[in-house]
Amino acid sequence: MHMANELLSIPVATGTLAIAGGGLGLICRKVRQVIAADKLALMGILGAFVFGAQMVNFQLPAMPGTSGHLIGAVLLAIILGPHLAAIVISSVVIVQCLIFQDGPL
Repeated sequence: MHMANELLSIPVATGTLAIAGGGLGLICRKVRQVIAADKLALMGILGAFVFGAQMVNFQLPAMPGTSGHLIGAVLLAIILGPHLAAIVISSVVIVQCLIFQDGPL
């Protein structure tokens, strides 16, 4: 679900960004130990699929200023495992946010 920028205060947005960044840093440290070269291509292919599927948004009529889309994190976690899925979905969301401006920072 995407929200308008004005729905979160600056302290809440900063705090959640710090927590998410710290969690992603810990996951990256863990992935260094478990990643295999054969998983890299699968991560890229699944990331591209989830990226394309998540770009299709629909408006949520009960909540003004919000929209929803397919959540590919579960599909990624089933196929890749939780640590690799977290890295792929993080990169997908970051690209959607910063390059395509699909959702707030």
